Amino acid sequence: MKCPSCGTMGMTRAVKRCRSCGEAYVAEDLLKLHQLQFLLDETAAWEGVDAQREAYVSRLERLRERMVPPKPAEPEVVAAEPAAEAVPIAPALEPALVKPVAVPAVEPAAAAALPAVEMVGGEVISA
Repeated sequence: MKCPSCGTMGMTRAVKRCRSCGEAYVAEDLLKLHQLQFLLDETAAWEGVDAQREAYVSRLERLRERMVPPKPAEPEVVAAEPAAEAVPIAPALEPALVKPVAVPAVEPAAAAALPAVEMVGGEVISA
């Protein structure tokens, strides 16, 4: 008997799980499926039994719909919308320019005359 989900041969009424796809089924449903398939296969060549076969066909279709739910539709691919243009919250500020300050050059002789200053522990100590 074929697996109702994947169609792999080899399922028996005693097996409730397909070895190929892993789907599990109620044993009663598998038995009904097997019986209906057998009736339809055996009566395919008979004449004058079309009305009876229609009842079996509809029962088989309802059973398959219940046993094998429709596969989920693939998600619809939607084209990505272009990103919205960024709106500034505050006007853009230009970076402040630091103007250089002229430092007078100290001549070596004048530098020697300056007292020595040393920083110790955050305090300025003059020598």
